[in-house]
Amino acid sequence: MATNFPASLDSLTNPTSSDSLNSPSHSAQHANSNDAIEALQAKVGVDSSAVTSSLDYRVGRLETFPIQLNGQTISADYTIPSGYNGVSAGPVTIASGVTVTVSSGSAWAVV
Repeated sequence: MATNFPASLDSLTNPTSSDSLNSPSHSAQHANSNDAIEALQAKVGVDSSAVTSSLDYRVGRLETFPIQLNGQTISADYTIPSGYNGVSAGPVTIASGVTVTVSSGSAWAVV
């Protein structure tokens, strides 16, 4: 069986001490484990990975490119002061998972 990961989780058969080497197939057990390990390695990625779908690449981008506002690094739950570039009923808190875009004229839009 080829691995289903990362699209879905595999269902692997664990042999017992009383099983013979052909039931379940010993070679198939190794092949299935190897396929799953290779899929995990591809998903995680190597150090400094250039593969954009790997977790190493994605985490590296988060650590390398923090959001900057007026020269100040912004992290999760940052508050934009009232009156700053279009924030009129502020302050506005940027929570984790929120996307902030800058439209024409440098006005902020929280989406």
